[in-house]
Amino acid sequence: MKWKSFVIFICLSDPFRAGLPVYTFTYRSKENPEIELKDDTIKVILNAAGDRTGLSQDMCAFFEYLQKKKATSKFTKLLDENVKKAINHKEWRVEYMTLEMIKQKEREKGREEERKNTEREKLRADKEKARADALEAKLKELETKI
Repeated sequence: MKWKSFVIFICLSDPFRAGLPVYTFTYRSKENPEIELKDDTIKVILNAAGDRTGLSQDMCAFFEYLQKKKATSKFTKLLDENVKKAINHKEWRVEYMTLEMIKQKEREKGREEERKNTEREKLRADKEKARADALEAKLKELETKI
């Protein structure tokens, strides 16, 4: 038996605005959708905001949990319990906080780089304006001589 690879995205809102609760994708040719790359990779996007008509009670309970943090089924109660354990796990909290600190430093670095780029762009624009003003003054000077 050949194993398939699944990549699952869980979304609280509909990324495609089509109202579907589940989107399933495989690799297909743009030129000819009949041709599929049979690499056994399937991407599934779960849309908690989608129409729940026809979904199992468990899936509806899962979407309800995602949107309202309300555990109503055996699975969502177990999930909620494990989420709480993970949140309170000291080592994971340290790793999470470290990751958040790294992300914050990268954001700050990006903002600083953007400020520098903006300053450079303003200097360039000011030089161009000064050059244009000088050329305009020179043109007026030449016009008065003519």
